[in-house]
Amino acid sequence: MSNTLLTPEELAGLKLSITTKQALNKEEHLNIAAAQAYFFSQRFLRKEHEMSEGFLLKLHQKMFGDVWKWAGYYRTQDKNIGVPFYKIREQMKLFLLDAEYWRQSFVVEEYAVRFHHRLVQIHPFANGNGRHARMVADFILFSKRHQCLGWGGGTIQEMGILRKKYIQALKKADNGNFEDLMAFAMDGI
Repeated sequence: MSNTLLTPEELAGLKLSITTKQALNKEEHLNIAAAQAYFFSQRFLRKEHEMSEGFLLKLHQKMFGDVWKWAGYYRTQDKNIGVPFYKIREQMKLFLLDAEYWRQSFVVEEYAVRFHHRLVQIHPFANGNGRHARMVADFILFSKRHQCLGWGGGTIQEMGILRKKYIQALKKADNGNFEDLMAFAMDGI
């Protein structure tokens, strides 16, 4: 872990008095673990949950809300990835319509991976988009009593290699080829 200081941009929006990437990673990890315990609990899963805009915002807020003021809100600035910020709401509505078609047309694993991919492609939040999209995909599977995805498996020492492989698979999926992303998602199960 690195004791690299957070940049002024990274400090903006923080709810906590932390200054290093190591502390930020720890706090985000704790927040995400609490969100996972909540959303994957038998109590929460007793009800059927629709993959709606409200659900996705609530999940992001639960995952990052103890750390970031903007958690659960769409980003208000453009990034080097994703749709322009002013198109996020429109694209989310279209995406959720497409997702309903995928739900009815594909096996649950492919539905979850396609859902994840499109969410990452839109990149609706200031940060945490990949982690959020992977948790959503796993929630889709877990709520249908399927095993969660492996997302490449691997060890912490392999994370740089796995991230590169993951991004390459996402780029292929951007062009309609989901084979590598499906294989990556299923790896490690």
